[in-house]
Amino acid sequence: MSHPIAPDHIFDLPSVSQPQLSADGSALAFVKTTIDRSTMERNSRIVTSHHPFDELSVLTEGPTDTAPVIDAERVLFLRPDDHGNKQVWTIPLGGGEPQRVTDLAGGVEEFALSPNGASAAVVSPVDPDAPDDADSGMPHVRVVRRIRYRHDYRGFTGDAFRQLFLVDAESGDARRITQGEGDNWSPMWSPDGKSIAFISDDIEGRDFTTQTQVKVVSTPDGEPCSWSESLPYVWAVAWSPDGKALSAIGCHDPDMWDPRSAWIYILDSNGGVRRITDGIHTPVPDCGLSWTAERGITFIGAHRGEYFVCTIGPDGSDFKTITCGGMNSESAAFDSTASRAVLVAESPRSPAELVHVDLDTGIQRGVTKYSTQFIATHSPARMEKFTITRGDFEIESRVLFPPDFADTKKYPMVLDIHGGPNGRFTDNFDPVHQILATNGYIVLSVNPRGSSSYSPEFTKAVLGDWGGEDYLDILASVDELAAQPYVDEERMAVHGFSYGGFMSGWIVGHDHRFKAAIVGAVCANLHSMYRTSDIGTSFGEINWGGPYTGARDKFLHHSPISYAANVQTPVLLLHGEDDLRCPIEQSEQYFVALKRLGKTVEFVRFPGSPHRFRKMGHPALIVEYYNRLLEWLERYIGVGTS
Repeated sequence: MSHPIAPDHIFDLPSVSQPQLSADGSALAFVKTTIDRSTMERNSRIVTSHHPFDELSVLTEGPTDTAPVIDAERVLFLRPDDHGNKQVWTIPLGGGEPQRVTDLAGGVEEFALSPNGASAAVVSPVDPDAPDDADSGMPHVRVVRRIRYRHDYRGFTGDAFRQLFLVDAESGDARRITQGEGDNWSPMWSPDGKSIAFISDDIEGRDFTTQTQVKVVSTPDGEPCSWSESLPYVWAVAWSPDGKALSAIGCHDPDMWDPRSAWIYILDSNGGVRRITDGIHTPVPDCGLSWTAERGITFIGAHRGEYFVCTIGPDGSDFKTITCGGMNSESAAFDSTASRAVLVAESPRSPAELVHVDLDTGIQRGVTKYSTQFIATHSPARMEKFTITRGDFEIESRVLFPPDFADTKKYPMVLDIHGGPNGRFTDNFDPVHQILATNGYIVLSVNPRGSSSYSPEFTKAVLGDWGGEDYLDILASVDELAAQPYVDEERMAVHGFSYGGFMSGWIVGHDHRFKAAIVGAVCANLHSMYRTSDIGTSFGEINWGGPYTGARDKFLHHSPISYAANVQTPVLLLHGEDDLRCPIEQSEQYFVALKRLGKTVEFVRFPGSPHRFRKMGHPALIVEYYNRLLEWLERYIGVGTS
């Protein structure tokens, strides 16, 4: 008998992440994370396997081990020290007692091992204002001197910057190799081990943009120099086999700030930049790049919400897709010849698992099967797609149906709206969609203009027009689905988070067809969000119409709070109290506006929760979010067929 997928499913589905292959592809390491139902604690351990990856072995005990790197017969990884700062540790590949390598005051955020394994390029924050008596328990003031002084994922940063250190992989001796006022990350060693490429935002105007550059520093004593001054954004790099060039995932358009809209470029030491992809299959930066003499450049490309393993020649010729889509992959690893890949892959029918791909044949085989038992007793929703045409654009939607769906019955429908606005709904196992659909709701997820992976023109069409044509794309798609006889038009609701929260609030201020609204991390007042969000300036000026001094009226015109008096739909506001991306003052303002006008509104605050708490926050609060969602829907549109 199949059961609905409940909010507490997070305790039954381990997550897999950060796969790493050895150079010859014979060994695999990855992170497995579980959540203990009784203690609500996460446990992340390093798991290893050897080709053909039929057997898995737990290498470390956790509870917070991450970022494995295989070097011959050892594995290096990150684990917190006694002060809670992550450091590099090492352990024999066959098992044994871990030994700590680094002892950096700011800890280690990421690292890359040199080709000969003798050194590591390490990213560590350096805070010039760190108090000498930080452990005394005494309070300390925080001084702000710049607009970018905090970050939703990292908290208060002040004048601290991530710097690169060169670390002896045996002794742990460390020497700083970058300076300046900017963050540096994603180090990548050249094949001969004499240079390190990295991403840096140590650029003029850093306070007002999120632009980056690729810099290269010769070891051990070189000065960093930029290889990409004419390219506003770079998010990932890989060296050419001869070490004379770099491939980079980035963007040439300063208005395309989101890494989900990207191209591949070839960079040289003279600052030359050559674009080799067409913007159709957009490379996924978190999956990285592989550049080999045998295959050219291999990457994960997204197209229309589906992900593919792709290859292309360094001259832009011979583009191929190796896999057939129908999945989502946000992490990947390649061996040194790009003969094998291991992906963290999911589909609408399966949560994320590790999948091995033979890059010569395209044959895929599952490595992990952690969700098999759960899926056997919890049938996922069935997904279909449809498109409509509005103006010059084709708008694609995904519809998820309850497992026991019958077109002779009428079902309540929930419209879900993604974030971004340059996010995208993909062929993945979305927990919100699965919970809703398996509990009896039809779920409509639209990719309106502004969504990424459709075309650059499609993605840019939302800029300066939040709540304009994007809103009409969504409602036209609702019209299309609501016309089907199995949709109960009297029982429709809307849910969204972040930009999706903005659009949910915008919709109920302009349209009254929805009988319930769940508005997560709302962007309610762009006028104040510009000055309170950690990316209010850099993000807001691109998306909302320019600097505040010249666009104040436009900010207010495009703010849901300006239309609070028109709201007739019961609104549930859900917001993390530590959200720096869409600050909680946005929900506070919207709640007061609606409440003072006598509207039906409830405001739920999630303590200690940043913007991404639904994925990485306290397990009890993740479950609570889903429960509140279901309870509000049941209260105002009911559950079950009619």
